[in-house]
Amino acid sequence: MPTQRFYRFAACAVSLAAATSARAVIFQSTGDPTFNTAAPTGTLAGSGWQYQINYGSYLATPIGPTHIVTAAHQGAIPGNTFNYNGVNYTVIAFADGAASKDFGDLRVLRVDKPILSYAPLYESAGDGSENGKNIVVMGRGTQRGSVINVNGVDKGWNWGASDFVRRWGENKITGFANSNSLIRFDFDLNTPLGTGVNEAIVSAGDSGGAAFINVNGQWKLAGINYSVTGPYSIPPGTDQFTAALYDTSGLFDHQTGAPGVGPSGAYASRISSSATSIKALLALPPTWKTNANGTWATAANWANGGVPNAVGAIADFRTIITAPRSVTYSGTVTVGTMDFDSTQSYSIVGGVAAPSTLHLNVASGNAAVNVASGNHSISGLYLDDPTAFNIVQASSTLTTGFSASAQPITKEGAGTLAANRLIGGSLAITQGAVAMTGNGSSTGTSKVTGLSVSAGAKLDLKNNDLVVANTPVGAKVGSNYTGLTGLIAQGQTGDWTGAGISSSAAAAANGLTALGIAGAGDVLGLPIGATGTWSGQTISASDALIAYTYAGDANLDGFISGDDYSAIDFNVGTSASGWYNGDFNYDGIISGDDYSTIDFNYAAQGAPLIVSAPDSAMMSGVAVVPEPGSLSLVAFASATLLLRRRRRA
Repeated sequence: MPTQRFYRFAACAVSLAAATSARAVIFQSTGDPTFNTAAPTGTLAGSGWQYQINYGSYLATPIGPTHIVTAAHQGAIPGNTFNYNGVNYTVIAFADGAASKDFGDLRVLRVDKPILSYAPLYESAGDGSENGKNIVVMGRGTQRGSVINVNGVDKGWNWGASDFVRRWGENKITGFANSNSLIRFDFDLNTPLGTGVNEAIVSAGDSGGAAFINVNGQWKLAGINYSVTGPYSIPPGTDQFTAALYDTSGLFDHQTGAPGVGPSGAYASRISSSATSIKALLALPPTWKTNANGTWATAANWANGGVPNAVGAIADFRTIITAPRSVTYSGTVTVGTMDFDSTQSYSIVGGVAAPSTLHLNVASGNAAVNVASGNHSISGLYLDDPTAFNIVQASSTLTTGFSASAQPITKEGAGTLAANRLIGGSLAITQGAVAMTGNGSSTGTSKVTGLSVSAGAKLDLKNNDLVVANTPVGAKVGSNYTGLTGLIAQGQTGDWTGAGISSSAAAAANGLTALGIAGAGDVLGLPIGATGTWSGQTISASDALIAYTYAGDANLDGFISGDDYSAIDFNVGTSASGWYNGDFNYDGIISGDDYSTIDFNYAAQGAPLIVSAPDSAMMSGVAVVPEPGSLSLVAFASATLLLRRRRRA
């Protein structure tokens, strides 16, 4: 019997450096070039499409925090670049100088920055044999070409034109080859081995594409496309060709040196054969491995190095869970980085038996919490070091319960960081949103040492107050506001749905409520060096106060009173500006529109919102004047009538 040879379907393709486009797998059910060109859904959701990297003309798959795998025969080398989930990466050499690490045709490459979402590896020792299991296979090969007919019988299709589209299909593993280093799958038609409408086979250009197997609800990388069966010829002719054939009878198979039998097939390099050696390269962090609720301190719940609990430790929570799960920690736990990548939700919660705190602490640089996918929550979080929260997808939210900390927070990524309150350091929102989840009382009031919100990003205070320490409120320059007032002016665009500093509660109140801003020195009459309290926070004269309150509440005391009418009456028709002086719609002038706001909401307001008036017991060096709100209703109504007459006059 002749030695078996494998036809590597991309060995002669365009070099990686010259390639700029993609191709696709071939289906039995249809030649429609748009079929299965979007991520699988239903029972196939999360089956590996999300991990595929367009790598030159081919595909690659991330398998670790700084590593990807592809087919070695496509020639990938350091210096190649690619984009994955919006981040640009460059392939670099390994620490020992090696350009790559090859295991047969599996090529592991190292990249220059962290990868947040990567595929788990199939390991037959724990996951069972691959044989007989369904796969989802992906590639960038050719379209389906013309029909192949032998003696009046259709046999399949030629490989067609390259259309530069990535597609996915299904198949079933039928065996192994090459000393069990390859897995084989065939192009079955209407047989028990077929997988229905998605039955597919690979073709030229599919090198590096992945094959995934579902293991108890978790999709794992089982193979990387390597080769196909054939080539074939139609006797008595000798012209050889490769094709997608559901019946090779009547053809000659030059790979086996014998007449064709059954369907044509394809081979993928078997991950399991080299999984141990590959994992030794990846430096995988401790990863939650239990598809159930569990305790953080239990070593059996973690893979790759035991329980993470040390300065700089990494704790990973990935796709093992098939339903929302809680991970409970007790006492003090310390890590430097937390990574989440699961469409099912993780809840990291402190135990109830004793005070429990989860510390983010690194030896140097920034701590990090990364959410690559899904919605997750962490309670009892304490920041020992500056921390970056990267919530990658706009559809993702990380809900946190923060303890007071002086450390700065940076919010990155298109998603949302939802926080009960922020007490301590500065807040920089470079992308996406930070949304406060407090209940509208003083326990939901935040105080930060600085605040920046990049263009397009958002801080949603909901119905909560905010103190920004030692920060001016901003000024009117031309027709626009700068600083914090400028951010609020952006936020109130579209009825409080804009970027900047906004309020979803005000957006739902149809003009009754708003965010107001004023300097603490103005609101409380604080001289330099004196302190007071406002909305439960100790403040100084140089602090900026932002309140969720009734639109028209100029002095931020939680309700509209004679003092607020006095402010707008005194400043209308002058060059004065700003909320505190009566510009309630942030258009840069105090006008009849602002009078309409205060008049309408005075009658419509309910009980005071957060009681933000000064607390005399907490004042230092300040004489507190009783609020005019203590006037009788009749006296206040009379004062209001006089004020309205003055305006009309």
